[in-house]
Amino acid sequence: MPRKKIYDTVYSSGESLDEDQPLATLKTKNQTDQTAVCVKVRSERKIQYTYAKVAKSTVDEEGDVLIMFLKTVDDSGRLFKLVENDVSDVPFDDLLKILPAPNVIKKGNRQYFQFEEPLSVFEK
Repeated sequence: MPRKKIYDTVYSSGESLDEDQPLATLKTKNQTDQTAVCVKVRSERKIQYTYAKVAKSTVDEEGDVLIMFLKTVDDSGRLFKLVENDVSDVPFDDLLKILPAPNVIKKGNRQYFQFEEPLSVFEK
């Protein structure tokens, strides 16, 4: 049985953010493929998870941002691997903040993102 994509069980909460103004840059400025963001994800059981992701686009006409999921590799909260086959459109309102630019590490065919400070994520 194939693994479900992380965002498949999630829906928009309808909440808006007013504290993180840098998120507005996703609406106006051209983003690179390596803009790391923190996103809230609600499960069908109403559990709110927090994931690190990479924004692959700016906000589209429908208010969504194309993102690619990152998955923690160790317990430090600093090293994440890029999950290239897990790409989803996420409502802009589910973005929590833009993360500091990580160091990109390539090992073989895998791409890793290492952050200087540990990230507070809550993954399934």
